Amino acid sequence: MKKNNKSIVIAVLIMIVMSLSGGVIYATVQTNNTKMSVSKVEALPGSTINVDVSIENNPGILGAVLSLSYDDGLTLVNATSGSAFSDLVMTPPGSYSSPCNFTWDGIEVDPNNVQDGAVLTLTFAVSDAASVGDVFD
Repeated sequence: MKKNNKSIVIAVLIMIVMSLSGGVIYATVQTNNTKMSVSKVEALPGSTINVDVSIENNPGILGAVLSLSYDDGLTLVNATSGSAFSDLVMTPPGSYSSPCNFTWDGIEVDPNNVQDGAVLTLTFAVSDAASVGDVFD
């Protein structure tokens, strides 16, 4: 996306609470350095943006619940499970309203499929009423 003076910086710092409900598949990959992050995105009023929720140092998670909250200036219109949880089945929330929960579960994770990267890609519509310089959480 081109930067211009009409750009709105949307620091989509979504409050994420990650509950692990299965955890590690094999002890050799256990780590205390697992990190979740949310991409920072710039957008124009009225546009649609994709925001990735990613994992780093994935220990081989077998189940998770991600609780998502976001500002009124954003409307969640879609969500897709990312490749980092490719062995898990995602259950989306009943409605895309803030707050909402995304749940992943599985029976087993193939150690060869344990990877870092996108856990969830969220598609937001940015309010037409947004102004230059607005920052949404």
